[in-house]
Amino acid sequence: MVHGCPSIHTCKEITRLLPIAFYQDPDVLHLAKSLLGKLLLTRIDGHLTGGYITETEGYAGIGDRASHAYNNRRTERTEVMYRAGGIAYVYLCYGIHHLLNVVTGPEETPHAVLIRALKPAIGEDIMFQRRGKKPLTHGPGALKPAIGEDIMFQTRGKKPLTHGPGALKPAIGEDIMFQTRGKKPLTHGPGALTQALGITLKQNGQSLNSSAIWIEEGVRITSIVETARIGVDYAGDDALLPYRFIGECAIFKL
Repeated sequence: MVHGCPSIHTCKEITRLLPIAFYQDPDVLHLAKSLLGKLLLTRIDGHLTGGYITETEGYAGIGDRASHAYNNRRTERTEVMYRAGGIAYVYLCYGIHHLLNVVTGPEETPHAVLIRALKPAIGEDIMFQRRGKKPLTHGPGALKPAIGEDIMFQTRGKKPLTHGPGALKPAIGEDIMFQTRGKKPLTHGPGALTQALGITLKQNGQSLNSSAIWIEEGVRITSIVETARIGVDYAGDDALLPYRFIGECAIFKL
């Protein structure tokens, strides 16, 4: 459940929307951590979808060898990074996955925060469709599981995540449980979340206060794990920098 106004585009209250000034902090690592728990929303093809940001990576521009803008590199693709913070930087990775970055900092400071994962909050059924996956109760008369979920799994001939000897009802660290079981949550991974939210190159350069993509206040993060970024081995010693941030919050355990 999302508390308060779910969207500035469906409610007159706009206090939840992050102001553009929020993104223009010159400290990209501070912003990468500040974005944890915020509510990322899209309205694509008339469908409102979104979730709470749970994982980010910071890229510190011209001095960061993992950044697309390292050594002041300016290309048609990276030019959007040099604009003032508060816009989306979307690019295609390996010609397959769209990756969403939040451009941060003042103009001519090419900082960016990669959004790596989120906790679904709005439009989950649409996310499943876009990902080509089926919810537990998908089909005629589909319902959102609330009571008797274990029985539903049995009836469907499926096994819950923690079914087996010593079985538990997931409450804390559900994302880690999925990884341990060799499974991935719906919006875990930067390519998965953009697919679920309908984000493509059409959103590249768009304001994060636009009608298609925006970010609102969310929930308070209770702890943050800092670790090395993923897939940047080419960056030498900079690949070891603890610029990846994973947030934990009570709502993520529901």
